[in-house]
Amino acid sequence: MPTDNDVSLLILRYLARVHAENERAEVPLLELERELGLSRSQARAAVTQLVGEGLAQADLFPLHVWVLITPEGLGRVG
Repeated sequence: MPTDNDVSLLILRYLARVHAENERAEVPLLELERELGLSRSQARAAVTQLVGEGLAQADLFPLHVWVLITPEGLGRVG
C-alpha cells in the first residue's frame, strides 16, 4: 500500500502533466481517484497535504474538490 507521501507525489506529478497541457486546468478529485486508482479518502488527504505545503491550490468543498498545481508544486516535480 502506498504511503501518504507516495500518493501526494503521484497526484503532484499528475497535476504537472495536466498543467503542461493547460496551465489553468483544475482537476476534479473524482478524476484523480479514477485515473490514479485512489480511494476518495486517499485522494482528499493527499490534496489537503499538498495545499498545506503550498504545492497545490484547491477548492475543498464537501462534495466537489478542484485542484490546481502551484509554481512551488511545479518546482518540486521538476
